[in-house]
Amino acid sequence: MNNENKINKKKEKNALKFNAVDFCVIAAVVVIVLALVIRFIPVDRLTETRKSCNVVLSVSNIPSSVAECAKLGSDAVLYNEDGTVFGKLISFEEKQSVLGYSASGEAVYYPAGTVSDITVTVSCDLKIAENGRYLSNGARMAAGSSLSVLSGYSIFDAVVISVMQQD
Repeated sequence: MNNENKINKKKEKNALKFNAVDFCVIAAVVVIVLALVIRFIPVDRLTETRKSCNVVLSVSNIPSSVAECAKLGSDAVLYNEDGTVFGKLISFEEKQSVLGYSASGEAVYYPAGTVSDITVTVSCDLKIAENGRYLSNGARMAAGSSLSVLSGYSIFDAVVISVMQQD
């Protein structure tokens, strides 16, 4: 019986030991899992930096009724064309659109209540990369770029005037 106990204890000790083959199998499984994670989750998603920014947009020559609808949605969240959240509207300014200029250089405006220009400031989170700032849908945010924005009441094409990072 004493001899049997010694054999059982020896088997238990051997059962808990790892050899080189066990280590290689475990390492291979870990490498495969990491490869799958990297394959299906873009690395930039794992390392991206997001900052809160104010984006100033300008919309020119839109019907005043559309401008009014955009103003009504001023407490609303704005969306991109693909339905992703663009940001929260924090300021809205409407002014009469300029039709042209007279020979003396004075501005000639569209009739009141027909066509407007609006400037909006939107607070949004942008991905900060080496080559620029981007929305969650990948649209680049830089002065001069254009995009379509949806509010709760209207859709309009806007031009980015400025992008300022909040501190």
